[in-house]
Amino acid sequence: MNNHKLYLDNIYCKYEYAFPLNKMLHTFKYKGFQRRLTWSLGYLFYSILKQVKGQPDMLIPIPLHKNRQKQRGFNQARTFLNYYCAVDGKIPIYNHLVSRILDTEKQALALNSHERILNISGAFMVKYPHYIKNKHIIIVDDVITTGATANELAKVLKLHGASQVDLCVLLCVKK
Repeated sequence: MNNHKLYLDNIYCKYEYAFPLNKMLHTFKYKGFQRRLTWSLGYLFYSILKQVKGQPDMLIPIPLHKNRQKQRGFNQARTFLNYYCAVDGKIPIYNHLVSRILDTEKQALALNSHERILNISGAFMVKYPHYIKNKHIIIVDDVITTGATANELAKVLKLHGASQVDLCVLLCVKK
């Protein structure tokens, strides 16, 4: 994360961004919704979520901007949580506490670490800050490369009073 402040308290990831999981995730995100991949990836995500220490108060999937949501048809992080809801569901999921207000360039494109931080800066807004005050929040996402997106969201959540912000992510890009 370069010399920028880290707002995430813990990062939970169990799987490397490598074959076959990277291909499964790519198919899932860009080739249209496929139920079998949803449940397979959801199961893997649930195995990561079970590693979280402490008693989280809520799960927040990283929101997509409305334009990206419309283009893709679904939010992949939110979709992983469908499996969690079906098998456990003890931690409440809040899909609408935070919104993505900037339609940023895709972080997956050839942006370096510093460019990713600049690209995502100011992208998130907390709609209902009173819900997150003094809460332990788990951010949910599909892939972490530099951590810029999750760290920006964690920063916004902490500025609005969250006591702890962790990240649960399906795949980690090793550098």
